[in-house]
Amino acid sequence: MRIAVIAKGISPFVIGGAEKVTKEVVNHLRKRGHEIKVITKYKKEEDRHEIGIEIDEEWSRNAALEAMRFEPDVIYICRHWGESASLYVKDVPIVSMYHDIDLDLLPISPDRYSKLEEITRRCLKRDDKIVVASQLTRDYYIENFLADKDKFSIIPLGLDEESDDRGESKKKVREGKFKILYLGRIAPNKGIHILLKALKKICENNELPIELTIYGGFTRDYASYYSHLSNFSRHLPVKFAGRVREEDKTKLYQSFDAVVCPSIAHEGFGLVPLEALRYNGIVIASDIFVKTGVLSKKVAFVYPRTDVDTLASRLKEAFLMNESERSRLRRNAKRWVERFSWERHVRELEKILILVVLKNRRFATT
Repeated sequence: MRIAVIAKGISPFVIGGAEKVTKEVVNHLRKRGHEIKVITKYKKEEDRHEIGIEIDEEWSRNAALEAMRFEPDVIYICRHWGESASLYVKDVPIVSMYHDIDLDLLPISPDRYSKLEEITRRCLKRDDKIVVASQLTRDYYIENFLADKDKFSIIPLGLDEESDDRGESKKKVREGKFKILYLGRIAPNKGIHILLKALKKICENNELPIELTIYGGFTRDYASYYSHLSNFSRHLPVKFAGRVREEDKTKLYQSFDAVVCPSIAHEGFGLVPLEALRYNGIVIASDIFVKTGVLSKKVAFVYPRTDVDTLASRLKEAFLMNESERSRLRRNAKRWVERFSWERHVRELEKILILVVLKNRRFATT
């Protein structure tokens, strides 16, 4: 098939979960023999605005026109809030991957909220099929936008086909400080401020020797949030280490004693906690990732997403585990992640793409 892919950004040029999904989809579809044209806006991370709150109808219109000039059998759209390319596509079936949820929690004006809501409703109606990574995301659009439930397909995301050997260095907590990692975008929905409050509580009570390293970047829209975090953590054992290359992430996960995923909103799935389970095995995460199906209480230390006290307690529990408990948790994590693969994701997506193409051709001949 000839497939046009529309996405504001794609990994590794733009960093983020949705951008990683688009890269994997494109690469695997090409391996399966399909002809792919990719249309993107941002060529590097530094150029982009916060994609989830950006409205650029001119770009969306031009992207749709460029996609149609390719004469594709189907168009695949990586959809964030404000992405309106679907509305400018004519006579070509569309399969959209919806990533975002919790529109009402975005830090935006009422006017922008109304505009994003209107665009989303129209796109949900126009798209022929809608792919989501979790039941949570599907239910969100059905309940809040009255979307057609028959359009949805749930396809969990995947993991890279790499060795998940964690190395002998991860058998025990290192001597000295309990070194924990946050990896991801620096944005309010990621809950880093909750993590810092828990860290402050631990340090004030001198409860355990802990050190947090934060890897990730921020867009210009969230520069003030970064400044707030930096000021709050001035006297805490916290290091802001900047962005990390995709190819360096595996070793980074393995070089820490545990990984913390403190998101409080806007998570339709969660690739970082899934990767952390595979490459580290000791994960402390908010309950939002239980709701998305990425993890369970059997494989991670889970806490209510805004509960600072419980997060502090979970960090202490992770630190105090003995060697046998850590080994058991890592075995559970290894079994858990076996169900997630990009090959499986793209295989199911390919079936949907083929079905909408065949349906469109039957409709065109009647």
